[in-house]
Amino acid sequence: MSIARGWYIVIHDDKTQEAAQAWFNAHPGLIGGIELRLDLTGVETPLPAPPANLSVIVTDRGGRTDHARTARRDQICREWRGTLDVDPQTDAAAPNDLPWIYSCHRTADTSVTVQSQIDEAQRSGAVAAKIVMPEGDLTARRQALAQAPSDGTYPVVCFSAGDQSPIDRLVALDRQQPWGYARVPADDPGIPGLPSIGAIVDRYRFRRCDSQRPLQAVIGVDVENHLAPGWHNRWLEGHRSPTRMIQFSTDQPDPFLEESDKLQLDALSVCAPYQQWARQVARPLDGDASRWSRWDTLIRQPDRSWVGTSCETIAVRKLLQQHLSRQGPLVIVGREEDSQMLAVELTRLGYPVSRICSGCEHRPESREHRQGAEAIDQAAALIHCDRSYRTGSRATIQPDSRWDLTRFDGELVIDMAHPLQGHPQWKTLESNAVTVVDALDFFSEQMRLQCRWLHRGEVTRGEAVRIAREALEELQ
Repeated sequence: MSIARGWYIVIHDDKTQEAAQAWFNAHPGLIGGIELRLDLTGVETPLPAPPANLSVIVTDRGGRTDHARTARRDQICREWRGTLDVDPQTDAAAPNDLPWIYSCHRTADTSVTVQSQIDEAQRSGAVAAKIVMPEGDLTARRQALAQAPSDGTYPVVCFSAGDQSPIDRLVALDRQQPWGYARVPADDPGIPGLPSIGAIVDRYRFRRCDSQRPLQAVIGVDVENHLAPGWHNRWLEGHRSPTRMIQFSTDQPDPFLEESDKLQLDALSVCAPYQQWARQVARPLDGDASRWSRWDTLIRQPDRSWVGTSCETIAVRKLLQQHLSRQGPLVIVGREEDSQMLAVELTRLGYPVSRICSGCEHRPESREHRQGAEAIDQAAALIHCDRSYRTGSRATIQPDSRWDLTRFDGELVIDMAHPLQGHPQWKTLESNAVTVVDALDFFSEQMRLQCRWLHRGEVTRGEAVRIAREALEELQ
């Protein structure tokens, strides 16, 4: 059976094959077949029966000098009517009667070019080539995406290894590479960077192997668990839009603005620490945006230039207008560099603003601590603004506040943290007299604004919260 276009789900026992078959039955336009990894199973482990309707790739990495192991690999491949995956550096050569894929795992020291390896694959009689690039920056990853011949004369898959491999594999398949590799959601076969087919379907809403769909992205240092892709993609699918949002954790944001045939993004949701960078690389969307020093949203214009704004700042303004009965004092809790822009904007609108630095160590008897406590006592609204807790990183947990928040007797609390990093202490302030906009509610308000700018769509508050809850449940 030939190599089909789509995702190949890695299997190594009855359980994973059964799960892969179920995914194929549910999404036949997305799943191309299965990859049987013999190197992940014991020699004595009984194999499941060969599937009747799935294309198969058989891999047994590391058996180059083991003749018995190689004979077993070849016989199983015949019985399963599959295609061998052979890395000449680690695996024995394929026999003449079996089709095979030339597989190469490059390192930083590999001297030959990728094209030379593809040429070698063709000369050797391989039916296709798989080139795994070493982990690298976005330029190297784009090079991997560019390896698939545009005319499709010879099947090539090429993606980068490392932490960003799931997204690179996703984009590679979407950008006309013929197949990719995934795992069933509950399985961990020990292959770094292997994406879950559940995330591909549920988080990114990729239902079929369409090509060249419009892509948007959320970028930051650590945004693997950011809710934005899950929220936007649910809304986009519900409105029959082909656009999808992915995420990139990166230490090099500039290449995301560049034009590229293989990776061109139409919009960016920008997370820490790149919001000041976003302000420097684009034009303001409007007069409000021109005053702000940090932007969280960039939109590519028809002339291919970029404009930007701060949806979080707009969201805070709207929430204050909706929930405060008077223009009373506001307290912003956050690091100095995080709260400054918001404080300036709210002061411009006429609110008396006090700032409490969450990153400063003040003893309870200190003057600074007493002043912070007094400001909380007098505040009409309390705003938690700390970018340390707005990425979705599970490694960053919000600590208890150093101040006694139960002394707050105002009308409104806003927690601007990421929903995965929100602290229950803010929610406990809710009462008959106090409205609490918790981290999930605030995120939903941001998404309503981004939806307007990115997709020209309008979303009610209730619908935005419902979608956000679905996206959050998927990550928990």
